[in-house]
Amino acid sequence: MPPLRPQDDMADHSDFSPSWLALREAADHRARDLQSPIETCRHWLASNLPRGPLRLVDLGCGSGSNLRYLSPRLPSLQHWCLIDQDAALLAHAGGDASSCHANVVGIDCYQRDLTRLDQALTQDLLDGVDIVTASALLDLVSQPWLEALIDRCASQRCAFWLAMSINGDNALIDHGDAGGDTALLEMDRYVQQLIRTHQQRDKGFNAALGTQAPEVAAALLEDAGYRVTRTSAPWRLDCADPGQMTLAQSLVQGWLEAVLEQAPDQRQSLRQWHDRRQQDIASGRIAITVGHTDLFAVPATPGTS
Repeated sequence: MPPLRPQDDMADHSDFSPSWLALREAADHRARDLQSPIETCRHWLASNLPRGPLRLVDLGCGSGSNLRYLSPRLPSLQHWCLIDQDAALLAHAGGDASSCHANVVGIDCYQRDLTRLDQALTQDLLDGVDIVTASALLDLVSQPWLEALIDRCASQRCAFWLAMSINGDNALIDHGDAGGDTALLEMDRYVQQLIRTHQQRDKGFNAALGTQAPEVAAALLEDAGYRVTRTSAPWRLDCADPGQMTLAQSLVQGWLEAVLEQAPDQRQSLRQWHDRRQQDIASGRIAITVGHTDLFAVPATPGTS
């Protein structure tokens, strides 16, 4: 395990449970494989490969899912800087990666509060960095926070790989008779509307970008002189598959908790919707799609657009 460098007055846990992160990892990796920008990244690296190991910073690294996905797919030796507020997750990410990935030649772990960007991502951490990456983070942050991140990294001409940002393209797809249940389908739409609104509440960074994150990020990156590649990375959960069913159950439970916060006066109807959809999941009668977008952005070569 690499040494952990904590930040003073730092909470030692996050709002994301290890069990949830473990549940979603396989779905994240399957989704990213659908249209991964890895070839775009490899092409860029072919003409920009550093003399030493590729240096990456992973913001909000959690238990290390992003590292486990990217490190075997990148064509060079790598040195990773992992940043998260959760010491236990950092310990897992650093310890697991050092033993499992031969092309990872160095890992530094920093316990930092990402809401304090100027203290979390200091200049010494950015010096010599080739790629700044994050997974399932972008939709939690505010536009001013994202603007500050892009400005800070653009001055170093770092590339960005911002993965698994929600885009609101969600659907519950019925395999059985429920497809003709107009009231149920209308409730599905209402729940998704509430979720989109809830996703823009303050997640610790002030008002969150939520489902607007991919479009806002792409526009800000292009304004900062980056060439941006966007790819779709949807979860496609077939509830007839036991492993995917477990994730779907947890997802819908999380949706219920969010919409009850958003519309507490609709508690009875929302709980009825939740119970019905959990029954459909348990019986394998539905599939669930959750839309995500991946962004890979590189500094434009001087004199090009």
